Amino acid sequence: MKLDLFFLVDKIKKRWGLCASSFSFVFLSCISYFLFIAPVEYRSSAVLMVTQEQRGGNQANQLSNLVGLGGLSSLIGSQNVDSNYAIELIQSKNFLKRLIQKDESLIPKIYASSKFDKAKQMIIYKDNLYNNDQNKWVRKVKSPYQSKPNFVEIHSNYLEVVNIFNNRETGFLYLSTQHVSPIFSFEFLEMIVREINLYAKEKDLIEIEKSLNFLYEQYQIYTESSVRASINNLIESNLEKQMYANTKEEYLLTIIDAPYLPLEDNALSKILVLVLSLLLSTISTVTFLFLMLYREGTIK
Repeated sequence: MKLDLFFLVDKIKKRWGLCASSFSFVFLSCISYFLFIAPVEYRSSAVLMVTQEQRGGNQANQLSNLVGLGGLSSLIGSQNVDSNYAIELIQSKNFLKRLIQKDESLIPKIYASSKFDKAKQMIIYKDNLYNNDQNKWVRKVKSPYQSKPNFVEIHSNYLEVVNIFNNRETGFLYLSTQHVSPIFSFEFLEMIVREINLYAKEKDLIEIEKSLNFLYEQYQIYTESSVRASINNLIESNLEKQMYANTKEEYLLTIIDAPYLPLEDNALSKILVLVLSLLLSTISTVTFLFLMLYREGTIK
């Protein structure tokens, strides 16, 4: 059957045109509404790489010489830190709790921000959640919740602010923060990078201290010269790690491209989403019309 384009258009108008047009209008209206009522946000980003130097050394070979010291391998050495570990650590509730303990003003900024006043360079908070003038939480909740949310409650909001991606081919980590305040977006990202390095450093220093105390005890117990020599090597290795940890600022993550203060908001991305939505709506509508006409046998 030969397809008559004018006949097809006439059929579409009469039977399915109104339905399809209505669907497209409602779809685009909803997309536009949610796009433009959403607050303007600013994104700051950084490129990072897991620091490898701290994991060097000959501990594996040294431990093989200490056959007589049962369980020693489980106490000595540091963690196998990699990109996945860094990602899970940044996204964890424990790390968010640490950040809040450092600065409690993070709670309203993450949980109750509404928009950013450019003239006053300050965050406007949601009135039903937080009163900034009185520095007081006003949200109404039922037990066991409290007016002031804890780190568990705001964790989902935290994950909306913080985004991290691992390029497995290059090993680079792309960390970003998105917020209504460009200042907070930048400062919060700096804080995350700084605190993740401190967190890993402090944890390793505790483990190194435990290892050294254990090795000093074992040195007093064992009298064999070969065992003592191996213990001395391990002590020396841990002392080197201790010195490295105390002097290295970028201990876990090395900064390749530092965080910056964003100057432009996400308005352009909203327009892009709207254009893509329009394209998707058009394709969906045309596909729907052709399927309906094919089902009726108008076209074959």
